[in-house]
Amino acid sequence: MKLEQQVCSLELAKRLKELGVKQESLFKWHWKSDEYGFTTTPEVVHCPIDLINSYSAFTVAELGEMLPNMVIKDEQDWWFETLKNGSGTSWMVCYESKDESDVIVFHAPNEADARAKMLIYLLENNLTPPTKS
Repeated sequence: MKLEQQVCSLELAKRLKELGVKQESLFKWHWKSDEYGFTTTPEVVHCPIDLINSYSAFTVAELGEMLPNMVIKDEQDWWFETLKNGSGTSWMVCYESKDESDVIVFHAPNEADARAKMLIYLLENNLTPPTKS
């Protein structure tokens, strides 16, 4: 499996940065410059510094650490689940209501993108894990 399939896409990485997600990851998306200026093809590189035109290319594991196992929505508990479809061609990440009457779900060809889409949804909708009493 290529490294690019194990990290979230450039588009999703940009949105996560816009939403204020800390840019701490093992890999970065950045624009590779050459004598013709900036290229249009992003490249994943190991880069410990946060460059102006770089975005954290979060891995499946890094995104998993950011996603809570439960959120509160509509005054009930919603539980996290991730699945690979039967043919192995896509991933599904979801939060299911405790009574199993409703589900929030995102699909993507790779698990990192499915997880990134869910994290974006949680941030945009202010869905956070319950506070510890």
